[in-house]
Amino acid sequence: MIALMMPASVMAQTSPQPVDLGTSGDYVILASTGISTTGTTSIVGDIGVSPNSASSITGFGLTLDASGQYATSSLITGKAFASDYAVPAPTKLTTAVSDMGTAYTDAAGRTPDYNELHTGNLTGQTLTRGVYKWSTAVQVGAGGVTISGSSTDVWIFVIAQDLTLANGAAINLSGGAQASNIFWQVAGAVTLGTTSDFSGIILCKTQIAMQTGAAFNGRALAQTAVTLDATSITYSLCTATKSTDTEVACNSYKWIDGNSYTSNNTTATHTLTNAAGCDSVVTLNLTINNSTSGTDVITACDSFTWIDGNTYTDSNSTATHTLTNAAGCDSVVTLNLTINNSTTGTDVITACGSYRWIDGNTYTSNNTTATDTLTNAAGCDSVVTLNLTINTVSDLTTTTSGITLSATNTSATYAWLNCDNNYAVITGETNQSYTATSNGNYAVELTENGCVDTSACAAITSVGITENHFGNELSVYPNPTGGNFSIDLGENYESASVRVTDINGKLIQSNSYNGRQFLDLKLEVPAGVYLLVIESEQKRTVIRLVKE
Repeated sequence: MIALMMPASVMAQTSPQPVDLGTSGDYVILASTGISTTGTTSIVGDIGVSPNSASSITGFGLTLDASGQYATSSLITGKAFASDYAVPAPTKLTTAVSDMGTAYTDAAGRTPDYNELHTGNLTGQTLTRGVYKWSTAVQVGAGGVTISGSSTDVWIFVIAQDLTLANGAAINLSGGAQASNIFWQVAGAVTLGTTSDFSGIILCKTQIAMQTGAAFNGRALAQTAVTLDATSITYSLCTATKSTDTEVACNSYKWIDGNSYTSNNTTATHTLTNAAGCDSVVTLNLTINNSTSGTDVITACDSFTWIDGNTYTDSNSTATHTLTNAAGCDSVVTLNLTINNSTTGTDVITACGSYRWIDGNTYTSNNTTATDTLTNAAGCDSVVTLNLTINTVSDLTTTTSGITLSATNTSATYAWLNCDNNYAVITGETNQSYTATSNGNYAVELTENGCVDTSACAAITSVGITENHFGNELSVYPNPTGGNFSIDLGENYESASVRVTDINGKLIQSNSYNGRQFLDLKLEVPAGVYLLVIESEQKRTVIRLVKE
């Protein structure tokens, strides 16, 4: 086999079509098994993990949004999504990961313009548009590499092994080349050295590792994990801009396209280059006028000084004045004036908790003094006085005793909710107290004074525990289980044992652990009720475990 070693100055005759990222292009980082960071990382854009859960996004200090659909972080200017967040996050992530795989396969199958260029060492080279393919690893040393072309040119790099940027190495863009048109398809791992500067979209079969201080302009799409260390991630697009050139002229108008127009036109377009080097498409909105006449219909308060310099205090439909219209043509204007007066009124409102009035202020108590000045139908002042009554749900707190939750409020009606089932109403549970029949998170919806509000969710974790020396920190989930379940001991124990017996005490399975807090087990037995016995350091608990 003879490798094609073409000089970088030779350009492919035509630019390849860009790789369609599908919905994976909605994320600056998308990974299947995890995203982790150390140091002060800065990310502009959304990140996502699937099929792994949110627990595989580490180092970000995530705060789950009240909707449950995404999380936020001080390190992310955007949102974090995970497969175990509320719908529609799981479905969207599944589609995005599938689209990532499709894009990876698309890039890998492109016909190369260049094979084995520079035997994979791109340091100091200048690369023009085209498809590049290597059967080896590819390296960029500290001298960097330059990608040169226009804002519409496309580069696809197909790498059978690893891609490595040395410490301080940079992907330099020139001539208008855009990170959004550069695709790095890597079958191995990607390593970006400390303080390196990378541009482009990575479609990686395995892991993408960005070392301390690396800067990244593009998208990191990994079929395993992405690791960051004080990394700055952005995504800059060459975005074509659109604008409308609105012109009014007499008789004819010569536009920027060199054509003279003698009638109205809203379809002509012309393409320029904007400040970012991208297309700027301008649409003409042209009005051709001749000498005109018209009526100036005016509604005013109390008095009006017209364009003729006269002040009118009564309605008038006979005065005329000649102007030059916006097209530079004569415009004979006839006044049609209506004189109206100001008005006053009261806005009577009853609201729950608070009310944002027309003045932009939010009121939390009764108010009969606030005023706001509007314009009435006659165009005059309309002074509105607020007459506001605020009702509230007086107390939203709950107390927990064992597996029973109680609302503190005694003046409301109650509807108990299952927080873990999208706040579904628990049928028949309308008393002040509710005793849980299974572990989970519960809240109460209270109706008082015509207002409806919901308490904070409270956790019940001790349903089914027949003996417990570990305290409230111990939890077993899910229970009931389809077979796989987890145990959180609440803290690390030097040694722990877990036994599963049937209801008669017959041993089903036994496991021992050292220095663990979180235990993952699999129960391969028929459906039924079993006893889970957990022992450690003179502590013991017995839990009824339901296998579905």
